[in-house]
Amino acid sequence: MIAAKTAFTPSRELAEATVPVSDARHVALLQEQTDEAVRLLDEQAQAGIGGARDVRGPIERARRGGRLAPSELLELAETLYATGVFAARAKRALRDIELEASAPCSSASSRS
Repeated sequence: MIAAKTAFTPSRELAEATVPVSDARHVALLQEQTDEAVRLLDEQAQAGIGGARDVRGPIERARRGGRLAPSELLELAETLYATGVFAARAKRALRDIELEASAPCSSASSRS
């Protein structure tokens, strides 16, 4: 069900590999991560990994000593750039969430 909602092959494969968990702490962690991801997407509509490509094949070939075609090198560069942009946005959003969480409640300060 979740896998059908993905647009990126590696994301789809991760969704398909998802298995139920029964450990309460693990469930709580996963729910917390999901809440953060939803909040990030709500606050940062552009928070996707647009431009990323599935470069696992060319990376594996290069790891084994093979050569990459110019088009594969460009796809790798685009993927690295998209990943960097996404990481920077995610860090900013998480920092904003942490600042919000640590800020005193405005209703408590207005009563003083």
